Amino acid sequence: MDLVNRTKYPAQLLATSVGENKMMASIVVKVRFDIKNNGLVPREKQNWPIGQPVKTAYGEFDEDSPFRKQGVDVMLLGQAYPAAGGSATRASFELKVGDLSYAIDVYGDRRWVLSGDRLVASQPEPFDAMPLTWEYAFGGKANVETGEFPYHANPFGRGFYCEEEDARDNFLPNLEDPANPVKTWQDQPEPVGVGPLSRESSLRIMNSIELDLEDNFPKLKQIKPSYYNNANPALILPEPPKPGTLISASGVRPGGAGLAFKLPPGNFHTYVQLADRGYVFPFHLDSITLLTEQEQVLLGFRCCFRYSLNPMERRAAVVYGGRAPGAPPGKYMIDWASFDESEVVSD
Repeated sequence: MDLVNRTKYPAQLLATSVGENKMMASIVVKVRFDIKNNGLVPREKQNWPIGQPVKTAYGEFDEDSPFRKQGVDVMLLGQAYPAAGGSATRASFELKVGDLSYAIDVYGDRRWVLSGDRLVASQPEPFDAMPLTWEYAFGGKANVETGEFPYHANPFGRGFYCEEEDARDNFLPNLEDPANPVKTWQDQPEPVGVGPLSRESSLRIMNSIELDLEDNFPKLKQIKPSYYNNANPALILPEPPKPGTLISASGVRPGGAGLAFKLPPGNFHTYVQLADRGYVFPFHLDSITLLTEQEQVLLGFRCCFRYSLNPMERRAAVVYGGRAPGAPPGKYMIDWASFDESEVVSD
């Protein structure tokens, strides 16, 4: 299927076979904005890749797939800053999307030190900025007889130990849940994080499968659409927020300042033509990513549809801005005899 993009934003068609002569397709559009005066202004240079994995200093994004996600991923790439500016031993962070609130207590480096006959947390060291990444949340790999044993919710973090002697003089997590802080070296809290979550995390795995628990041995019942979500399950919105929803992040700029903006309307639709048959499909918002160091926002939109793969049949999808019409306008109809191949988006 050919893709024609009639918008000024990057778009890519992703398709896969889901049965004999049946295809599942998604068109993904990603729009990058600057945050200005509590609003969003589209950047002139739209340079976020679509399709392949994207590595950043704050986590790695999955490759885009043809399949629909479950709800809307909310992620943040950035750092937490002390409220008074300069160095401090603690900071607070909070991300809000409408009624959703997600808070993290941020500490400078702490270690388990011996006090009498037990281990206690040392006083936190001063820091200027703390990356809000999974590497600083609870987790990691503990030493065992057979090698290293990962904390499956977050194998990349710090603070997970199986033996007291391994914990001594070693790190606690820097990022903690205010409602469930680490109190002893044996505690194993659910890690907190706002960056892209690895497929290796059990948080993500357990959120994407349904088990049949009727027998003595659990069996996999189904893989849910959330398998394709990239965010912490605690930050997956069940429904797209309405345009005008206030989104804010506190403690993410020097001096402990925050960022806030209202979600703009993101109206796109796709016209699909198969031979002489035309259909219109709307896009929906499926990801919100704050890039707080750059004071930017990345919004991801997706349009999903299925079609039959009939031999020798011409197929094209055309992306338009604006709300989807109830039926394909006559002006959308493609005359294949005069179809302009130069408009087709290259992979």
